[in-house]
Amino acid sequence: MGNRAYRDRDVSFASSGRGIARLAAMGAAILVAAIGSLAGCEGDLGDADPDEGTGGDNTSTTATGPSGSTSGGGGMSGSGGAGQGGAGQGGAGQGGMGGMGSSSSSTGSGGQNDALAQLCVDTINMHRASIGLPPYGRWSGGEMCASDQCKSDSMSGQAHGAFGQCGEWAQNECPGWPGPPESMIVNCLQMMWDEGPGQDFQKHGHYINMSSMQYTEVACGFYETPNGSFWAIQNFH
Repeated sequence: MGNRAYRDRDVSFASSGRGIARLAAMGAAILVAAIGSLAGCEGDLGDADPDEGTGGDNTSTTATGPSGSTSGGGGMSGSGGAGQGGAGQGGAGQGGMGGMGSSSSSTGSGGQNDALAQLCVDTINMHRASIGLPPYGRWSGGEMCASDQCKSDSMSGQAHGAFGQCGEWAQNECPGWPGPPESMIVNCLQMMWDEGPGQDFQKHGHYINMSSMQYTEVACGFYETPNGSFWAIQNFH
């Protein structure tokens, strides 16, 4: 537009016989305006800083893959990983269950915590079976560590903040969801699965982790915060 305006003015002044000095001044003014406009555009691009979604959203999810890439999504009707979508890291925390206080982060080998971890694995395998994939084994030995990651992330407010500390290769996370945990984990995993297949990890990361053939086991960890919200992580290896 700037170049055309300059050409239009050039022809107009020349045809009317006005002085060259006025034409030059007008061209300089237009050039300055164009440079100013360009600088403004560059400034807008430089200021752009899309939110990453660090968790804490009560209906968000996040995922981290082997490369550490993450993706995120929105609310219950939104994205993979409530808050952060993608394939990778995850977890919904729960505490104060099966005789454990609200500050506890571990999932026990029995009682409600054990049942919750099994529900998590069974739900993932239900989704895998729907597309003909073999089930993940339950990585029981990694559940307490996954729950500790949930607690750590809830305290830092950063989803996937403790990723890699349990020997996992990928992780999905449900940060700060409302209870009860039995419905929370089912809803969160459904949101992740609903991302559907695709190559873009930022958009399909949770689904990619849940449907991968690179992993054989999943450990589900939970932590309940003092305010009653839950963090849940699913570690894959």
